[in-house]
Amino acid sequence: ERDINEYWMRRDDIVLSYRWFPAANLDYYVAGPAGTEVLCIGPLDKLHKYAWINRYRGGFEKGMNAWFITTSRDYQDFTKFMEYFHVMEPSDTIRIHRGGRHVENAFVYRMYFMKKVPEGSF
Repeated sequence: ERDINEYWMRRDDIVLSYRWFPAANLDYYVAGPAGTEVLCIGPLDKLHKYAWINRYRGGFEKGMNAWFITTSRDYQDFTKFMEYFHVMEPSDTIRIHRGGRHVENAFVYRMYFMKKVPEGSF
């Protein structure tokens, strides 16, 4: 919400993932409640059903923006997407608590202006 309210991002920007899981969790717990969609970049064996979900949701387009969210438990370096976006920058670190205890962090990155549509990701 802060990124949208401060005009860093638009509500129709997507959440990007690199494999079907955590994409399914991001879809259910993050993107769905926020009114946005998740798309995945990667090979079919990592995307599973998200290869078809990408297509159903309209796929990737040059110029689009995305949030990338990764956690400290399954950290993926956001720079793995450098070939696809012109600008990438950190947005926030969210502390996740369960049972009153800090259990992990979620790292949120903003990615601007897709310059190359991923092949095989529909």
